[in-house]
Amino acid sequence: MEIPIGGLVQPGFESLRDVFHDNWTPAGSDPGELGASLCVIVGGRVVVDLWGGWCDPPREHTWQRDTLVNAYSVGKGLSATAVLALVDRGVLDLDEPLAQHWPGFAAHGKGDLTLRAALSHRAGLPCARRKVEVAEAFDFHAMAGILAGTEPWWSPGEAHGYHVNTLGHLIGEPASRATGHDFDVVVRDEVALRCGADIHLGLPADQHHRLADIHFPRAELFDPTAAAPVAGPPTERADSGGAGSAAASDTDPPEPDLSEMRAGAYFNPPELSGIGAVNTPAFRSAVIPSTNMACTAAGVARVYASLSGQPPADSELSLSSGLIAEATTTHSEGDDLVLGRPSRFGLGYMLHTPERPVGITEESFGHFGHGGSLGFADRSAGVGFCYLTNRPGDRWQMPRTRRLISELGSLLGC
Repeated sequence: MEIPIGGLVQPGFESLRDVFHDNWTPAGSDPGELGASLCVIVGGRVVVDLWGGWCDPPREHTWQRDTLVNAYSVGKGLSATAVLALVDRGVLDLDEPLAQHWPGFAAHGKGDLTLRAALSHRAGLPCARRKVEVAEAFDFHAMAGILAGTEPWWSPGEAHGYHVNTLGHLIGEPASRATGHDFDVVVRDEVALRCGADIHLGLPADQHHRLADIHFPRAELFDPTAAAPVAGPPTERADSGGAGSAAASDTDPPEPDLSEMRAGAYFNPPELSGIGAVNTPAFRSAVIPSTNMACTAAGVARVYASLSGQPPADSELSLSSGLIAEATTTHSEGDDLVLGRPSRFGLGYMLHTPERPVGITEESFGHFGHGGSLGFADRSAGVGFCYLTNRPGDRWQMPRTRRLISELGSLLGC
């Protein structure tokens, strides 16, 4: 079947179109893409902007330039960027306790937990300890309140574990309280509008028609009714990331009930990471910063290009060089209590590991999203990059994504 592909490729980058096209070719257990988009900005100039395939499994609607897709954890990096923009302006402070703006968060010994620790996945709150109802999970402030009242799974700040669905609440609630605006408005004002990025946290109903459906080719791996190891053990899940607090290495962290915590991190409630809700209007309109930001690849690439040191000329998004240096310094490294494997994080951004390179050099920073989506910046090469897919894979290192960033690295001599 001919793959409908649109967009542009500047001279010298044609091989990326070939790799993009080849991602629709099945390989082993990977059935290939359904729909996807790719954008690469180098030196402030768009060199690749491609989209292709279909928005739905029946292949009735082709992917268009303005097609949005749920970017999953790619949204963590975008949410962190919004919070860091507030830090840059002095609205928030990395080393002040979250309870400074959010008094209720001090419960259960969390009064000293800082924004820095939260950004670096050290809060000890990868999930609630009680069953969360879907309506609560889809209500940003209700979910934040649940986390404020939750006893940490480990002593805050003393270990790290990937906060799969909760990072955005932990950093977004204090941002909301400090600004007086809901966090979706903060992301819009601090990031999207400043750089003209087509990214949306809490997609309005009148924009739902632009959103591609997510299709899981191997449903059994994402079945929340199955036992946690079958549902996708942390060592193999595709939406895994690292954690953070300056230069800390967790070689002998405390041992909470890992099986219960790990299952809850992904599947409390099941609809957050499972198949059940992702294509529903309620999920699409909810504000879940870690999990449901709707984006185009061009939009995410513009955000990261704005942080690359060589931004697009019309972007007004920037972070000070000192803050970017701090945010991309290792804050957590070593065994991750949620993932069960090593991870490495700065302040909200995933950083390079040999097992899972984030971009084209060890200086790249950004965030993977469930099943292969990725956005990153690289200041050594002046690159902003994003690849988004609506057919998540089940691999720790998604081959489709890896091929694209490897080819880009080769083209740029990285």
